[in-house]
Amino acid sequence: MSRGREHGKSVVVLRADASARVGLGHLRRCATLARRLRTAGAEIHFLAKTEDFDPALEIGDIAEACVPIDPTLQGEPDAARTAAYCLNAGADRLIVDHYQVDEAYQSVLRDAGIRWLQFDGAANMPLWADWVVSMSAAADEARYRALQRRPETRLLVGPRYAILRDEFLRWRAPRPISLRANRLLLTFGGGDDRGACLACLEALRTTTEFEITILSSSYNPQIPSIRSWLERNPAIRGHLLLDDKDVARRMTKADIAITAGGTTTFETAMLGLPALVIQIADNQRANSQALERAGVAIDLGPLEQLDTDQLRDKLLGLAGAPGLRQRMANFGRESVDGLGAERIVRELYPDMEPVS
Repeated sequence: MSRGREHGKSVVVLRADASARVGLGHLRRCATLARRLRTAGAEIHFLAKTEDFDPALEIGDIAEACVPIDPTLQGEPDAARTAAYCLNAGADRLIVDHYQVDEAYQSVLRDAGIRWLQFDGAANMPLWADWVVSMSAAADEARYRALQRRPETRLLVGPRYAILRDEFLRWRAPRPISLRANRLLLTFGGGDDRGACLACLEALRTTTEFEITILSSSYNPQIPSIRSWLERNPAIRGHLLLDDKDVARRMTKADIAITAGGTTTFETAMLGLPALVIQIADNQRANSQALERAGVAIDLGPLEQLDTDQLRDKLLGLAGAPGLRQRMANFGRESVDGLGAERIVRELYPDMEPVS
């Protein structure tokens, strides 16, 4: 029996993946949700499958235990390992956030009597979880309703459920929009940017009006190439920051961001930072397109089809259009208020004390 059970605490197990290849978004949003749950009184356990990455860097001291999952475990064996851990720990909730979940995986959890929340961004398979979260701006509740296999499943759909770290919530206050934008932020997540940053820099090589801040992580294999490019192009005012701990403040200092179509779009939206979005993975397409339809961002399409002339022209046009940037900022704040984690905690544990 777990110590949490002995003391009457709720026990939550979180199963997430992280690597340069899949990025750090899954683990980071789970860590944020775990902090809210811990503050509300739950005991936290992590099951993490990582590649060349120490999950403790994100989880810190919030977990009672952080247990590595064998990378060779796939599909149903992975689900069986997860279910066994939950039963042994006396967990009353499981949170699953990785790409290997299919109907067979869910069947293992269901047959074990596990109650679980499942992150899903594709809406392309039957869903058996007790709670399903899709933060995407493109999420369609009717489509999810057609996939749910149990009437009691709770569907938590749309950017209202976007999970943002505490640092972003401290910078929610609206800020003035400059007449001419010249502070540009490039950021493509915590993993491999797949060459997106270099593509942006090449597009801007003949444009020197921007002061460019590049936020990346030391897990990005493109870093040597980015450094080399900046050294070869000293006229470009570019600053590369790795593993920066002050991301939210950096965003508030920028006028425009160019970013990937994943979790970062919710951060820029809530902070009122107009963004141009490049889809660096297939699963970012629907969200990127929906953000453009909502007036929150400008979708530049998939990275492999990126038109660098169009990128430069769109950026320069946006830089000189304060009215458009103000509308994008307003739409962003309306779509993402930063309270998604609190809403999810209340769904998981309606009787828990509210999270401050």
